Amino acid sequence: MTDVYSNPAAYGVKLVGTIDLGDYDWAMLGVFQRESDGAILWATDQGCSCWGFLDGEGVESLDPLPDDYAHRWRKWYRDNKQHWNDERDALESLIRKVETLRRAQ
Repeated sequence: MTDVYSNPAAYGVKLVGTIDLGDYDWAMLGVFQRESDGAILWATDQGCSCWGFLDGEGVESLDPLPDDYAHRWRKWYRDNKQHWNDERDALESLIRKVETLRRAQ
């Protein structure tokens, strides 16, 4: 089996979205939704080009969505943003998407 990012269906989740900061040295945030109960899960990872996001990791590497997720994700963004890589709009869009999914539960 591959990893949860490369093959989410094999782990019973679907990919909701990602934020990718970096290039050779990267940091990513990924959001997934469990198919069985709709639970929203997330993870962050970082590395260099020799490894990929959640490389070799399964669904057990994903954390349940905390109530303060938007605050945590914005802090993660500030801590990992490169001066040339502005993904703020994408982050805010992902936060709105997750909020819509939460309201639908």
